[in-house]
Amino acid sequence: MPGVANKLAVRGDTLRFKFAIVGVNLSASDAHIQIRKPNGGAIVMDSAAVGTLTKSWANSETTIEWVIPFSLTGTLIGKYEYDLETTLTGERTTWVQGVLEVEADITRTA
Repeated sequence: MPGVANKLAVRGDTLRFKFAIVGVNLSASDAHIQIRKPNGGAIVMDSAAVGTLTKSWANSETTIEWVIPFSLTGTLIGKYEYDLETTLTGERTTWVQGVLEVEADITRTA
């Protein structure tokens, strides 16, 4: 059963997902994060195509981080679903899933 981590973000800001998985070395895995419309809807963003996904192994912990630049988050608004999945030696595992809620930005440029 995957862990659940809901996330709140502001539209137009840099979006950062960062997960630490303790005791499992996933640095050689194929890691993948997707943001989808609710109820298994269309893919909105995919770590294979957008932003930068990095993995590291240190101190018995795998860290997986996906950073999406602010220039690509301006169209997001509302609630989405996301998950973190890895594939290693033919085994696919979903580690984390949750709801991403993106709120409107209060600050406006002149």
